Amino acid sequence: MIIQGKCETIRSKKFGALGSEVFYSRISYGSRNLSSEDRRKIKLKLARCMVTAMGVKSRLENDFLISNNLVLNIRSDYLGKPTLEVLGWGDFSISFSYGLGEVWGAIANANLTCGIDVAFPLEFLPPYPLQRAFRPGELEILSAFNNFSLSGAAGFLWSAKESLIKALGIGFNLCDPLDLFLVSAKSCDEYFQSYFSFSPAVGSRLGIQDPLPVQTVTRLEGAGFVSLSVVESSECRDWLHVYKSLQHRITGLPQ
Repeated sequence: MIIQGKCETIRSKKFGALGSEVFYSRISYGSRNLSSEDRRKIKLKLARCMVTAMGVKSRLENDFLISNNLVLNIRSDYLGKPTLEVLGWGDFSISFSYGLGEVWGAIANANLTCGIDVAFPLEFLPPYPLQRAFRPGELEILSAFNNFSLSGAAGFLWSAKESLIKALGIGFNLCDPLDLFLVSAKSCDEYFQSYFSFSPAVGSRLGIQDPLPVQTVTRLEGAGFVSLSVVESSECRDWLHVYKSLQHRITGLPQ
């Protein structure tokens, strides 16, 4: 496998509003078929790139020197949510997404969990069953809001929904895409803000305490969309007891 070029790391200014940072990055690869070992190498390279970016601030505050000798490990829980272990520094929430020859990654500082997802309108062309993933009103909001095509609105929404589900760490195996629905959206300088709510049934089942809509940030990237979500969670997972012990306190970004 050939990894093309260098990581591109960007500090998301919007997420700095919570008093912490989320960094995201992307890297291109030269092979269409990635083995599990290829994926592991790419994820570690992205992780090292993002940790190094985070360390620019940490060096000044903690006299902590980021170097290429960092020992990194990525582990996943039984629902597939990854965590980055940085030897001597701690654990961090990390998230990945694959699309059209690129791998995207996001990493969160402090007590936050993050999610990132990239999606493309071409994935939602007919005969994709849009009604299986989106409520009719959601697509209309975005189609009218920014003159998106139907497939463009679907790509935007899927990217945003996936990023939020990844940040929560539950996956769509515990939440149906129709249980997470768009409330509103607005355009900012270089990105879009969209606000999502959970259906009462899934909110109760998952112990989601905050009823306020949760914000996701989405950027146009080439022919697709990249979305970032961040939540603060205090959780105790015990899925054997019908999910009752999972409690999330979702903190949306300030408007």
